[in-house]
Amino acid sequence: MATYLGRNVNLALLVIIIGVVVALVGTTVFFQRGLQNRTQEYQTTAGSLSECNVALANYESSLNQAQQKVNETTQDIRKYDQLYEQKTSELKDTQDQLSSTQKQLTFEQLQKAKFQQFYESMLQVNLQLNQTVAYQASQINGLNSQISDLNDRVSACRNKLPVGQIC
Repeated sequence: MATYLGRNVNLALLVIIIGVVVALVGTTVFFQRGLQNRTQEYQTTAGSLSECNVALANYESSLNQAQQKVNETTQDIRKYDQLYEQKTSELKDTQDQLSSTQKQLTFEQLQKAKFQQFYESMLQVNLQLNQTVAYQASQINGLNSQISDLNDRVSACRNKLPVGQIC
């Protein structure tokens, strides 16, 4: 019986060892396939990650270019804002100057109209005074003529009359 038991034990041990070896081989194959799947998933994920990194680099480059354009546009807008403020200020100054010149022109036109009226009235006065002077001159000439006639008569009288008599 000892041989039976020894044979059965050996057979049992052999079955256990074969079972353990089959289990180890099965476990190894199972884990190897699982590892291959994980490796393949890792490689796929690494490839996707690499593509994402390339895409991210492209997006960052595009973002940097867009930010640069925005900065340039912002600078241009600032320049145009400054130019607008400058031109607005110049326009206001020009409008103020134009308004002042308009007021001065209106004042000068009023002064010219007043002077024109004064000049025309002075021309009338001058004309009247010239007429008066001409009239006075003709009267003076007439009176001078009368004086001259009277002086001639007085002289003629004196020459004809004796001394002490009056003509």
